[in-house]
Amino acid sequence: MKPDDRDAAISSAPRFLFLQYERPLGAAIMATPVFEAIKKSLPRSQIVVACGPMAHQLLAHNPHVDAAIQTRDPVDDFWRAMWDFFWRVSARAGKFDFVITDSSNQRTRIALLAVVARAGRKVGFTLAKRLYDTPIAYDPNRGVLDNNMRLPTALGLAGEPCEPKFYFSKNDALSATRFLREHDLHGEAPIVCFATQHSGGYPEKRGWQAARFAELADRLARDHECRVVFAGAPDERSAIEDIRSRMQSPSASAAGALSTSQFAALLAQCDLLVTLDTGSLHVARAVGLPAIVIARPWQPSHEWLPVGTKGYAILSKDVEVERCRNDAAYDAPDTIDEVTVDEAFEAAEEMLRRAPPSQNARAERMKSRLTRERPA
Repeated sequence: MKPDDRDAAISSAPRFLFLQYERPLGAAIMATPVFEAIKKSLPRSQIVVACGPMAHQLLAHNPHVDAAIQTRDPVDDFWRAMWDFFWRVSARAGKFDFVITDSSNQRTRIALLAVVARAGRKVGFTLAKRLYDTPIAYDPNRGVLDNNMRLPTALGLAGEPCEPKFYFSKNDALSATRFLREHDLHGEAPIVCFATQHSGGYPEKRGWQAARFAELADRLARDHECRVVFAGAPDERSAIEDIRSRMQSPSASAAGALSTSQFAALLAQCDLLVTLDTGSLHVARAVGLPAIVIARPWQPSHEWLPVGTKGYAILSKDVEVERCRNDAAYDAPDTIDEVTVDEAFEAAEEMLRRAPPSQNARAERMKSRLTRERPA
């Protein structure tokens, strides 16, 4: 993109169209700082996001997004998605100055949607570089968030570092509060949420043992009078119930009981999250909740985890990360189980000491992420 062309578009309250069809919740959350950075630099700009159902729920109440339009997924059903996209986005929303894809939306089929959008410039990460005016190559030495923050720079804007954010509605907050009160999870006692299940690669090696989660929860309940709630999807209920059956202390389960945005509102009202490195971690980060992360060791920590970010303790054992990434035949060891209950308990104690649980802190998190209902 020529500097003068870019500056001309940027100076006139440009319209941006983002294409977000990533499947993992964490990938969608990692894109939210881009919207905030653009709005800070260009308050009069308009940001529209064409997206799948996961990103739509995340962005439905984001104040830095002017409209989130859900369409069919081009990876699943390309031709119907193309037709859907044309009528719901291109024909209805009008012309855009820029169409943008972040580091988690590099698929060629998504790039073809960018062509249909008829935007002035196509910018971002893509496998179809010839279709873009400003293609950006993913840098494996930087994390997903850092790569995404190269987008404002490519547009000639300030890409000031900022944390991901998940905003929710008043109705989401009421649903989460109702759940907590129904299960006596309120008051001065610390509320600790456990996200114990996993997804993605090496499924048989990503889990921490059920007995360890149960022991850790019991110790927090006994030594710090913590109230414990488990979170998960509907198909994770049985595994969560297995952990709860091993506990001596009372606990609650929100597995399958809340939507993603309601879960975000629930986490905002907790004091600590204990989690594997899954979507729950990214939701906690996006609402400002401290977390203990029991992380898989065969992926570089900098790629997804909040390394060096205040409020997070990452428990992981080093293995040959590069070998795991580059050798498909390499059998990654079960080193996630090398993280002991004692280590996790000490990390939780330290986190509770650094950020003492309080109703004021919960209220502040709720206030900072609560936003108005967006018209349908």
